[in-house]
Amino acid sequence: MELLLQETRFISPMLTPYKLHQWLWKQFEKANQDNRPFLYRSEKIADKLLLTVRRTTELETSLRLTDRYLDLSENTVFQFSLKAVPVTRRGNKSLPLIGEAAEIWLFDQATKGGFEIVALTENNSFPLIFSGKSGHRVVLNETYFSGILRVTDCVLFGEVLITGIGRHRGFGFGLLDVKEIIG
Repeated sequence: MELLLQETRFISPMLTPYKLHQWLWKQFEKANQDNRPFLYRSEKIADKLLLTVRRTTELETSLRLTDRYLDLSENTVFQFSLKAVPVTRRGNKSLPLIGEAAEIWLFDQATKGGFEIVALTENNSFPLIFSGKSGHRVVLNETYFSGILRVTDCVLFGEVLITGIGRHRGFGFGLLDVKEIIG
């Protein structure tokens, strides 16, 4: 069994991605800026923002995190969702991946992360544009994936649940959300 400490709640949709990111850092006051103590994901639902936060270290926080236990034995099957920024590196540049290239990226991440994609039911990409630190413009290719996965390596998969997927894990990207399939 793997223990995940996380919280899901509705918050104000008025927060920009950068303001939300800053607010979350403040909830982990003793955090070292070089080692992010959380992963999060935000989704707009109707006129609200659904926020899921998962703690990745033992640091104390003002958030009310609850225990969530998962059976991570090999061959366990989960329904998953992931909001990520699939990229490839060419020199010092990150180049966005969309469509089939993004799917290939996901399958590669799965292999490295101790799971395999059994069925991919969604792959949608949207540009996310907002003002970051010092007001500079940030553009990220926000990609939503969902489907069914099977655990192939419990240790690697447990690490992915805590550390996230992909190069970009700030601003609500990289948290692999899984739900047990019952029945």
